[in-house]
Amino acid sequence: MKLTYRPNISFLKKLYLNKTNINQYLRKKTNLSEKEIIKLSYDIQSSSYVKKYNYYKSKKILSQVIKEINSTNYKSLMDFGCGELTSFYTLINNIKTKNKFFVAYDLSFSRILIGKKFLKKKKKTIKLKLFSNNSNRIPLPDNSIDIVTSCHALEPNKKNANKILKELWRISKKKLILLEPNNQLGDKLIKKRFKKNNYILDLEKKIKKITSRYKIINNEFNSNPLNPASIFILEKNSKKSNKFNFLNPEYNNDILKKKLNFYYSEKTGQIFPIVDDIVIFNKNEVYAL
Repeated sequence: MKLTYRPNISFLKKLYLNKTNINQYLRKKTNLSEKEIIKLSYDIQSSSYVKKYNYYKSKKILSQVIKEINSTNYKSLMDFGCGELTSFYTLINNIKTKNKFFVAYDLSFSRILIGKKFLKKKKKTIKLKLFSNNSNRIPLPDNSIDIVTSCHALEPNKKNANKILKELWRISKKKLILLEPNNQLGDKLIKKRFKKNNYILDLEKKIKKITSRYKIINNEFNSNPLNPASIFILEKNSKKSNKFNFLNPEYNNDILKKKLNFYYSEKTGQIFPIVDDIVIFNKNEVYAL
């Protein structure tokens, strides 16, 4: 029988510590949406990425992404699905950051909060905006970020992959650089694993629906051989450009105003809080701190 309520966080943490696959458990036992399942699963894993972080291994995995960024003339960069900001730290530590503007965004506020503390310990000073958002619409204007990146962030979003891709393409101005699993590289065992874990499939086919201007580079180093990834580079180079602003996720062209510790909409009266310099757009939020 499936549960119709949100499972207890402490109970889920115990399952996770006992090596239970939280995503699979929630799909089997609850009626939660796929986005809620992914969000809860990541909340439960909060701090695990910081604990396992290895800078040299991360740099090796991201080396070709770093190379692609450094070959591009850009002023702004956003990391989609930034998690605990470990991969993001590797990126900014290997690219030019002077006079650059950075944005990092994740479904899970809890993970961003942990990531913010991680960055603080690293004493890396950059111009950075952080926000969490569980809407399919990214609250940013069209063509407002030069380069948008992801590192295994599309991976669990099989159901919403097309919507997310369109949004990432919409807000990017020059390039969309995706380091994501590629089921076309694997044998039958790997493809079976992708389906079992509900990973994104056939990413290239989805990209073709958006643009023909792309290239694929097979990643030279994968942390897990059962999860082979490629770097999908989508070229945009839009002549149109918009200034960075936070928008109301529910309404186009509703630019939010900042006041004290929140952003607000003059049109609707909605308020979006800022907690520890992280803007929260999440609806019906329950945090696993």
